[in-house]
Amino acid sequence: MDKSLETVLKYSIYFFPLLLMTGPFLPDLNLSISVIIFIFLIFKRNELYLFNNFYFKIYLIFLLYIVLRSLLTLEFLSIKSSLFYFRFGIYSLLIFYFLKKNILNLKLFCFIILFTLITLYIDANIQLFAGENIFGYKMFHHERVSSFFGDELIMGGASFRIFTFIIAILFFLNLEKKLSLFLSFLIFFMILSLILYSSERTALALFFMFSIVFFLFIPIKFKYKIFLTTVLSLLIIIFFYLNDASRNRIIKKSIDEINLNIAYNNLLFSTVHSSSMLTGIEMFKDNILFGKGPKMYRKVCDDENYSKYKVGDHSCTTHPHNIIVQILAETGIIGLIFLLIFYLKLIKIFFMSIFRKHKQENRFSIIILSSLVILNFFPFLPSGNIFNNWLSMISYLPIPFLMFISSNSVNTNK
Repeated sequence: MDKSLETVLKYSIYFFPLLLMTGPFLPDLNLSISVIIFIFLIFKRNELYLFNNFYFKIYLIFLLYIVLRSLLTLEFLSIKSSLFYFRFGIYSLLIFYFLKKNILNLKLFCFIILFTLITLYIDANIQLFAGENIFGYKMFHHERVSSFFGDELIMGGASFRIFTFIIAILFFLNLEKKLSLFLSFLIFFMILSLILYSSERTALALFFMFSIVFFLFIPIKFKYKIFLTTVLSLLIIIFFYLNDASRNRIIKKSIDEINLNIAYNNLLFSTVHSSSMLTGIEMFKDNILFGKGPKMYRKVCDDENYSKYKVGDHSCTTHPHNIIVQILAETGIIGLIFLLIFYLKLIKIFFMSIFRKHKQENRFSIIILSSLVILNFFPFLPSGNIFNNWLSMISYLPIPFLMFISSNSVNTNK
């Protein structure tokens, strides 16, 4: 029975990235069922040691805190989001466990993700040039390609979070170097193209930060790095020159908003982002220690009794559009402490991987994965709702691979 359940869990992991293309329901169902089966197996095999580490204990304390804070709100929306938030951390442990036990075939996993990315890339190009994709989804916005995501204009950010981390796995697999480089640059180019097609400015900013890390540490000669960076820059310039819609949204609109920020020094990013972030800060000021409760931003903002929090005409969005502001507004200083511990651990891994002696491939893989997790939870740009199920699924995805490669590298160098 155990082997049958292992097989079910293994294939649920293989096809998880593919399910993410379908929307939130199927991947969430897949993840939730997998977590239940995994917990059953761990207790049956008496392998509770898996939960016995410092950072998972901190995670459990954080879970306990947000559940208690939610219960005090007496709001079902808040209670539901925090009560089941544990499944994202457990799913990460599931993938890590299967990697440690050599149950997952990483080459097959990479192949499935690469196949998914190529399919998305082809479909996005069809929609861009034909006006609709292979399923007949028309472009929801004339400036922005969305492919399988339909009216959810998230293709660029989703592509960055779901696919970029397999570059690290390719190098960890220690394939023939030319093949690893070719596939890495192919993935790099496709993800950049999807971000440009989607005209998502935050995704593009995150990708540029990732590109700096990528070209600084990729194990090739410096002259090749300069050449590839030059080619990449020229391709982006050509794209913006040929694509008026993307140029207007990404460049012209951004410049206009920067001018607004200069004119009104209280603006952050855009008018909508400024309004929601400043409203979140006002909520935080009202309950500095504990905030208003997970996923309570919209509920509080819509309540006429709390109109004092509203700043501007665009304050009542679903969340404050910034991870730090949301944590402060909804969980207070206590919640922020847990987030800071998380950031400090990632920064420590990133810099230790730079200065510690690793195999060249492992070093690059750890640097890429740690930087990606940092960027998935980047605090200084607009962001999605940290308690959103779909966003949590894609943001947590690189974490077990970072855990595995880091531990593997440490063991190799003992």
